[in-house]
Amino acid sequence: MKSVFTKEAKIGLVTIVSLALLYLGINYLKGINLFQPVNHYYVSFSNVKGVTISSPVFVDGFKVGLVRDTTGKIIVEVSLEDKMRLNKGSYIAVVNTFLSGAELHIHLNTYVDDFLKPGSTLEGRMEEDMMQSVQEKILPSVENLLPKIDTILGSLQTLIAHPALAQSLNHIEKTT
Repeated sequence: MKSVFTKEAKIGLVTIVSLALLYLGINYLKGINLFQPVNHYYVSFSNVKGVTISSPVFVDGFKVGLVRDTTGKIIVEVSLEDKMRLNKGSYIAVVNTFLSGAELHIHLNTYVDDFLKPGSTLEGRMEEDMMQSVQEKILPSVENLLPKIDTILGSLQTLIAHPALAQSLNHIEKTT
């Protein structure tokens, strides 16, 4: 009985199926659902430190999309779920996290009923993270305290090294 497929045809078919599964698997691991329709928006930033492809995009704590690409002069392409619509005047802020690099948070302008068309460009902002606020607000005051702490420690060292203190401790020991 003659086979319908030759060995070469079977190997080619298995190769094509395995490549398709590899492509789908890699996109699944990135968090990209190829079977769900998405809208693409572009966001212009002055600094995208920590933002990578597949960084999550959130609205009020709910994940609504992913960063698809970073192109040109700090333009980030964001793909959002098809049902997610952005109001005019909305902006996207980069929020740095400790473990995952950065996330994008959408701040919707709820006072406007006009919506942006897919493919529009939004304003991008950098939100101040905890380490940046510590660096800008607390470190200058610590720098001002350092000379005072040095003076206090020098005075304490002089007080402790004074021979009268050792003599007083010896007298207390003899008395007890």
